[in-house]
Amino acid sequence: MAPEKSSPLLIVQTLGRFEIRRQGAQIEALTLRKARALFVYLLLNPGLHDRSRLAGLLWGDCTETRARHNLRQTLWHLRRALPSDLLVENRLTVGMAQGGGVRVDALMLEEALQRAERCRRLHDDTGVISHLSQAVALYQGEFLVDLDVEGSPEFATWRAGYAASMHELALTAFSQLTRLLLQRGDYEQALVYARRQLQLEPWWEEGHRLVMTLLALTGQRGAALAQYETCRRQLLEEVGVEPMPETTALYQRLLNWQTSDWVAPTAEAGDLLLPFAGRGEEHAHLVAWWEQASRGRGRLALIEGEAGVGKTRLVEEMIRYVEMQGAVILSGRCYEFGGDIPYQPIAEAVRSHLRASSPADLPLSATWLAEMARLTPELLDMYPGLPEPGPGTGPAARQRLFEAVVRFLRALTRPSGVSPIPLLFFLDDLHWADASTLDLLHYLLRNLAGAPIWLVGTYRPEEVGLDHLLTRLRQGLSRDHLVDHLTLSPLSPAAVSEIAHSLVGDEAAKALGDFLYRESEGNPFFLIETVYSLQEQGALVGDTGERHWREPAAFALAPRSVQDVILQRVGRLSHPARRLLTLAAVIGRNFDEALLRAAARGDVGAVAASLDEWLARHLVRPQPTSPGCYDFNHDKIRAVVYEAADAGRRRALHRQVGEALELEGEKRVGLLAYHWAQAGEWQKAVPYLLQAGDQARLLYALQEAVAYYRQALDYLQEQGEGEQAARTLMKLGLTHHNAFD
Repeated sequence: MAPEKSSPLLIVQTLGRFEIRRQGAQIEALTLRKARALFVYLLLNPGLHDRSRLAGLLWGDCTETRARHNLRQTLWHLRRALPSDLLVENRLTVGMAQGGGVRVDALMLEEALQRAERCRRLHDDTGVISHLSQAVALYQGEFLVDLDVEGSPEFATWRAGYAASMHELALTAFSQLTRLLLQRGDYEQALVYARRQLQLEPWWEEGHRLVMTLLALTGQRGAALAQYETCRRQLLEEVGVEPMPETTALYQRLLNWQTSDWVAPTAEAGDLLLPFAGRGEEHAHLVAWWEQASRGRGRLALIEGEAGVGKTRLVEEMIRYVEMQGAVILSGRCYEFGGDIPYQPIAEAVRSHLRASSPADLPLSATWLAEMARLTPELLDMYPGLPEPGPGTGPAARQRLFEAVVRFLRALTRPSGVSPIPLLFFLDDLHWADASTLDLLHYLLRNLAGAPIWLVGTYRPEEVGLDHLLTRLRQGLSRDHLVDHLTLSPLSPAAVSEIAHSLVGDEAAKALGDFLYRESEGNPFFLIETVYSLQEQGALVGDTGERHWREPAAFALAPRSVQDVILQRVGRLSHPARRLLTLAAVIGRNFDEALLRAAARGDVGAVAASLDEWLARHLVRPQPTSPGCYDFNHDKIRAVVYEAADAGRRRALHRQVGEALELEGEKRVGLLAYHWAQAGEWQKAVPYLLQAGDQARLLYALQEAVAYYRQALDYLQEQGEGEQAARTLMKLGLTHHNAFD
């Protein structure tokens, strides 16, 4: 045990093996067992003690005369072994001098817990973690475990009671520390303490579940399953019972997670896996909000931050946390070039959930399922024989659709025969949300009161002005206390240093950390792009745990901006892979391989190899719930690649995508309208704009319908197409009528 900075005269270790240290070095003193026992008893029980009482405590099996003689001999031994001013004694009493330069680990542990409690009351989680860490470090084992004092039943009773008290304090410290680290997303460190706690209580079933959870969250699914078998074996052998239903349910969830979206990734040899660092406080905020929502007191959590600051990564870590608890997850994203597709992120989230889980026993009537099918037609295939959705237009019909979404989400939390299950609904990049999506989000928040449902959204403040619809929504919800707000700042130098340490270890971590912070200024996306660039240049080489790095020459990196780093990385692709990546960027943030092949023309033979290149260089990633579909790792990558192509090239690629979309069986009219418009082919765009407007109007997304009709009308009037322009004006008039009906 390391001495404190201003070292006391003696440090006494009673937790685990008995030791006395002076100036950090162990000293051989108090070789007699009862001398040790008396010394510790006096240290932990301040004040003066009657000599007869002490004699009976340690020599209860002797006559009083013999016991008092033994006490005198033991005190003589203490005087010889210890500094002369430690013992305070007279003819009748004995005690230990207060403030005599002796520190006892048991008392230090109690003091650390007291300091942790004071920090907790001040909401200082960092201080709590620091003091709890000190407390658990002091607990090296059972109190006086190696001190067996014969013939002293009264002392044995005192020792057993004190040992039980210290054991409970240690369990409390381990439990609080593990839970706090878990809430902050520090799963690796939480696992260390959870395992130590389980060693103290091998039959503590909740502890086994906690270790299983943390193993899964750190990507060790096989070890988590093995932990269940260990738990089951110990319970059967020692207690004769099977694991509790909660433990078995967690085991079943782990068995079913072979293709889960949210299981922690694992690094292949030579691959990079950057830790989740510097977001403990923010993660803890989200955990607290989630716990409120799971009890039916949910609000909208809005996470704000500049592009690349790590909003999505933070929520994804939170999703992994709540999915371990068995929560239902729905996740959708808004797209810059999909803003006119009504309810797109909500429909995407529901559609992905239906593909992944196929809930066949929803407690929802056929009437509401049919209404919900307006938004997700897949329900018609899952529930054959659904009635036609109710007729009508205008606000009443729109409210009926919104109410169907409310009832559908509530039904997901109440599967037949199962107790309520909390649900997390994540909408990414809300700054690009269409007006109808924000209207529906507003309705959900007003009508999901009491349900264990948590709505989470992210947005970029630089994309949201005072007149933005999201700003108005946020202001209205704030007045009614229906929104929690979290602002993400760039990572601190300490967090970047932690990431550097995970890459290269102790020796080079400081230099690499300083370099990464200087280049990225703490922006996680820029940092990741810089790390990938270092790896591709050969400046960061080796496998996990054995990497080495050298700072590149100024001319080798010297990025002026994140755009430069991205373009440098794209420039290292093969020629076909570069051309196809531009085509993928034209398709959008997410794209499917089939459409990419259909639009690739002469490069179709290079699609498979190009996908491999993009995946290897972390430019795109597969969508786990949609086989054959991919996302750009960040929209910034797509935007940079798209803008790097000249205007003529972009128009030609939009034309290729439009032609490929027309070959599909089920026409995606909103996308067709967008791509033909971007290609400058307005004669082709107008029919799709009108169809998209009709579809939006039938979904009561009236603002989007107006936008589609106005685009078509502008072109028709410009071209002098009077008759078709008049019909479009009639559609516009009908839409406005429905909006104010």
